[in-house]
Amino acid sequence: MKEDTGMQDFWFKTIVNGTYMLKGYEGDDADIVIPSSYFGETVTVIGDDVFKNRKEIRSVAIPEGVRELGGFVFDGCDSLRSVQLPESLISIWQYAFVRCGIEEIIIPRNVKTIVPFTFQECRNLRSVTLMNPAAHISAYAFRDCPELRTLRYAKELTYSEQAFPCGMPELIRKDMDTAVSQTGNREAIIEL
Repeated sequence: MKEDTGMQDFWFKTIVNGTYMLKGYEGDDADIVIPSSYFGETVTVIGDDVFKNRKEIRSVAIPEGVRELGGFVFDGCDSLRSVQLPESLISIWQYAFVRCGIEEIIIPRNVKTIVPFTFQECRNLRSVTLMNPAAHISAYAFRDCPELRTLRYAKELTYSEQAFPCGMPELIRKDMDTAVSQTGNREAIIEL
């Protein structure tokens, strides 16, 4: 279903709770601002594959109200450099940013876990900021991200030992000193 008033490039689908999912995009803009509502109802989900392999996209602004970012949303978006995520975001599915060109990302406070393969092969990704005070990074979340050098976090961070397969040189940074302790073979806790 499409709306004719300024949103002709976006495809939406009604979901269970009466809100909308962005299901597709047919435009050719380099800088995209996703609408916050459709027919007066909030857009709460960005569906799987919406911008997959769109080489022309440089930036995307996702509006407040969106709670979920589907899988493979930005897969193969080589020119993508900036994605503005809303504070309302709760979950980001696997492979959401796989093989895209982003250089830095700020993950909002309500996202508790970075699931496996979320940022796989983001070869330009240099900086990640996690706003959740008790975030967890799953195995392979940053697989094949060779330029990743800076990870900022609010207070406490847990991560799988396989979260950063390319290594962690200079990676863990905070304004204050950090203490690192092993909690077993699977993860470490880094906290103030």
